[in-house]
Amino acid sequence: MHSFSITSVGRSGWNCSNDSPLLDICQWTGVKCASDKIIQLSMRAFSATGTIPLSIGDLQTLTALDVSSNSLTGSIPSTISYLTKLSSLLLHDNKLTGSLSTSFGSSLTSLTVLHLQDNQLAGTIPLNLLTGNILDLSLGGNSLSGTFPFLEATATAKHHRRFLKQSITRKSTNIVSVGNLNFLDVSGNSLTGTIPSSILYITGLKELYLGDNQFTGTLSLELGDLSKLQVLDVSDNKLDGKLYGSVAGASLLSLDVSVNRLTGIVPLSLCGKNLTLLDFRNNTNMSCYSNCLTSVGKIYSGVVPQCYNDFNTSSGSRSTNKGVTPMTIGLVVMGAVLVCFAVVGLLYYEKYIRRKLVYAYHMESRKIAKVELGDMIRPMAVEGHSLFQGLLKLKVVLATDFNINDIIY
Repeated sequence: MHSFSITSVGRSGWNCSNDSPLLDICQWTGVKCASDKIIQLSMRAFSATGTIPLSIGDLQTLTALDVSSNSLTGSIPSTISYLTKLSSLLLHDNKLTGSLSTSFGSSLTSLTVLHLQDNQLAGTIPLNLLTGNILDLSLGGNSLSGTFPFLEATATAKHHRRFLKQSITRKSTNIVSVGNLNFLDVSGNSLTGTIPSSILYITGLKELYLGDNQFTGTLSLELGDLSKLQVLDVSDNKLDGKLYGSVAGASLLSLDVSVNRLTGIVPLSLCGKNLTLLDFRNNTNMSCYSNCLTSVGKIYSGVVPQCYNDFNTSSGSRSTNKGVTPMTIGLVVMGAVLVCFAVVGLLYYEKYIRRKLVYAYHMESRKIAKVELGDMIRPMAVEGHSLFQGLLKLKVVLATDFNINDIIY
C-alpha cells in the first residue's frame, strides 16, 4: 500500500515514516481486513488529492471501495476491472475525468452499487451497466453525451427472441426484464434524443432520474408499465406534447415534469393517485383542475398531489393558485353555447308550428269558399243574373282572395 499515489490525506492513521506505515495496515482508518487480506477500503471525505493508482488492481480481495467526497483527479484506472469481487464502488464527488469505455464494468460481475456522480466524466453510458447485476447506478452530474442506450430483450426459452423497438404499443406482452436496476440516476448530463420505450424492460426500477439533460419528444406512455416505479424525474429537458395519466404506474409517488415544453391540463387520473409530489411548473402552458390544488407546509407531504405552476424564490414556498382554470372557462363557454342553440331551436320550432296553423286555416277557408261559391252561383243563374255579378257578390261575402280556377261549375 505504500505505492498508493494519493499525495495528501487529512485524516490520522495514514501517516508514513520512511515509506513504512506506523501501524499494521489492517489497523489503518478505513481499512477492513479478513484473513490478513484487505476486503474494504474507505477513504470517504479524507480531503485527499492526487490520482487513483493503477496498483489498486492488486487488491483483488476488495469487496468495497469508497474514495468519494475528495479532490481526486485523473481518470478511473483500467485495473479496477481486476477487482472481480467488488460489490460496491463509490467514486462520486471528485474531479475525475476521462471517458467511460463501452466495456467499463463488464468484468465486475459482483458489482451491485456504482456511484460515479458529480465528476467530470465524458463519453456515453456503457450498455452493460444497465443490463448487468447492478442495483444502484448513479452517473449524474457529469458530461456524458449521446443517446440513452438502446436495450434489447432476449426472451427465455418460453418466449421467442424479440427486439424492442422505440414505439412499443401498450398491447405488448411477454415483457422480459433486462438487468436488476432499481435506482438509476443519469441527470445533469448532456444526453440527447428521445426517452426510449425500452426503459420499461428494466422492470425493477423504483427511482428514475433523467432530469437536466436535452431529451426531446414526448413522454413515453410505456413508463406507466413500470409497476414498481415510485419516483420519476424528467425535469429540465425539452419534452413537448401533453401529460397523460398513463405515464404514472401503480406505485408512483413523485412525478416531476417541470421546466419542459409540455402543454394541456394535468389529468384527473394523476390527481386521484397517492402522489406526494406533482411538479409541472415552468412549462409552455399547463394547468390543473382546482380540486387538484392543495396548500401544504412541506413540498413532499400530503396524499393529494400539489400542482405547482408558480414558484416564489424569495420565500422558498410554492404557491397554489386556486383561480379560474382554462378548463372551467371552457365548460362555461360550452354551456352558454348549448343554451343559445336550445333557445334558437325553440324559436324556430314555434315559428314552424305557427306556419302550419296558418296554412291549415287557409286551406280550410278555401274549402268553405268552394262550397259557398257553388251554392251562390246556381241560384243566381236561375234568377238570370250574370256570372260577373255573382262573383262580385261572392267577393264581398268572403272578404278574401280566391282563384277563378277554383270555381266548380
